[in-house]
Amino acid sequence: MARDIHADTIAEVQTNDVEPYFMALIDTKGGEVLVWSGYGDYVSSVSGSSKTYLGAGELGLISPIQESQNLSARGITLSISGVPPARISQALADLEQGRLVQVFMGFFSASTRQPINSEFEIFTGQTDIPVINEGGESASIAITAENRLISLERLNVRRYTHEDQARDDVTDLGFEFVTSLQDSEILFGTSR
Repeated sequence: MARDIHADTIAEVQTNDVEPYFMALIDTKGGEVLVWSGYGDYVSSVSGSSKTYLGAGELGLISPIQESQNLSARGITLSISGVPPARISQALADLEQGRLVQVFMGFFSASTRQPINSEFEIFTGQTDIPVINEGGESASIAITAENRLISLERLNVRRYTHEDQARDDVTDLGFEFVTSLQDSEILFGTSR
């Protein structure tokens, strides 16, 4: 994936005077869940509008993000621990398969504690089924996100029928007469 990293960010990273941070946006039925790898609230306008990301600190974890030279889909796992048991039922109700997941990376200047330019996207995908591990007083939730390239591996099963075309547009009658044409005899170049 091509990265749009600002030249100032590249220069700052090369000075080794930076601290990286990550932000995750997870779309759910109940709205967007916005978390970041630091503490407290963090306001960012990375996705066009100003949004407040909640600090997950040491409770949040992102698995390594792998990329390859060939066209292959690689997923990641986002997890958070220390979830109160009362929130588990809400998580089960809100999380569903196929929702948007975006992960962004940014850098703070270690000396000024200010962000260096804006964050950049390092992963985009879709949620898979969440895994919940319940403990005594808290639980952990792990959400696997598949890269958007995974859709290339799915079969696109479509038929050349009126019913199949109606899934996309009920007013399109382009395939309405396909079944009647199958038994029709069409002669070319001869007269009857």
